[in-house]
Amino acid sequence: MRFAIISAFLISLCASLPAATVDLTLLSGEVHSGRLIREDATAVTISVVSRSRTGTLLTAEVTHQRAKIAKITEVPAITDQYAARWSAAGTSPAALGKLAVWCLHNTLHEDAIAHARDAWMREPGQSEAEHVLTRTGHIRVAEEWVVESTHLATRGEVRYRNEVLPREEAARRKGIDDAKALLIGARQQVGDLEGRERKALRGIADETTRRTTSEADARKAELFLAENRPRVAVLEDRIRSAKSFHDQTVAYRFAQEGLYGPGHALPGSYHSEHAAKV
Repeated sequence: MRFAIISAFLISLCASLPAATVDLTLLSGEVHSGRLIREDATAVTISVVSRSRTGTLLTAEVTHQRAKIAKITEVPAITDQYAARWSAAGTSPAALGKLAVWCLHNTLHEDAIAHARDAWMREPGQSEAEHVLTRTGHIRVAEEWVVESTHLATRGEVRYRNEVLPREEAARRKGIDDAKALLIGARQQVGDLEGRERKALRGIADETTRRTTSEADARKAELFLAENRPRVAVLEDRIRSAKSFHDQTVAYRFAQEGLYGPGHALPGSYHSEHAAKV
């Protein structure tokens, strides 16, 4: 009974301990770091944390087959590594810049910004600090680093496709880009649908030809065609509907922008494209 109590205590104690942080070195030479989630005879799963450019925290579980792992090395937790590196960096601008880069690569977003600002204040122009601040969405304004999106918002501007634009102009361009994406999708749908339906129609025609190779099969062929006429009508109607949807989409979106006058063929139109090929 006493042994069972001790065993239960040890199990609960182990369960409460934080999972180890490990480096997985693959046979290819790649090294993947993360928190160990589970492992067995065939695979090892780790939790990998990353951040987007805007600082959003992203977490994913990644599983590696043991057959592809060269070695597994337990390493200190990121928080412990960070404390040791910060202590070693001292007040050196170069060391603080390198610490900022390390923090950025290890998802310590706010710490990366803080150390980059500190390094830049001690040594304006410090390259690693500039790299980190730029990567985290900062720009220099009057020799100060500010968050670009916040600064632009005060001026009624945003960044769109690597251009700084008034908010209204950015929204207008995004609308046009969305329309173009919609047209490309519609055109692809028409092509896919027409390809499938034309193939089906050819199949019916080929089957009809095969069934009329002899005069004795003529009656069977007539019955086959009669049975499939409704299907042929449906297939052709689908093609016409898809073309109509595509052209209506083109006309509506481009008419909204007022890019073309009355009587002009709209580029992207299914019929205008096919007419140009004739």
